[in-house]
Amino acid sequence: MNKTGKAGGAMVFVILLLALVSVLSLGFLNLVRIGSRSGLRTFTYMTAQERARSVHQSVCSRIREGEGPVAEAVRQNQGLLLGNGEADDLEVEMRITASPREAAAEVVTEVECGGYHFSFVSRIETEERQGDPI
Repeated sequence: MNKTGKAGGAMVFVILLLALVSVLSLGFLNLVRIGSRSGLRTFTYMTAQERARSVHQSVCSRIREGEGPVAEAVRQNQGLLLGNGEADDLEVEMRITASPREAAAEVVTEVECGGYHFSFVSRIETEERQGDPI
């Protein structure tokens, strides 16, 4: 009778141990799933931000280098230039303001990409300044 009581107690211990291991493994799997979703969202955001920044920087570099029709319009000081475009999940709206007195242009870019909205503003000198800085 003594042996039967010990065997039942050991079986209960094994069952409780298996239940504990299964609960811990489910919790670990849930944490991994949440972490992978968070990583995917972060990757999507960073990819969208990089695409938006590259659109803005490419237009700014074209103006700075004096290439293309936009740079020509800025050089002729045509005031305000507006533009927009779409491609895949990317929507771009740009405003370029030429300031003849200051020999500069301001580029404002608003980009909607991957469900995220980004705004960039840059001021570009259109002519080389002469003289020493104050």
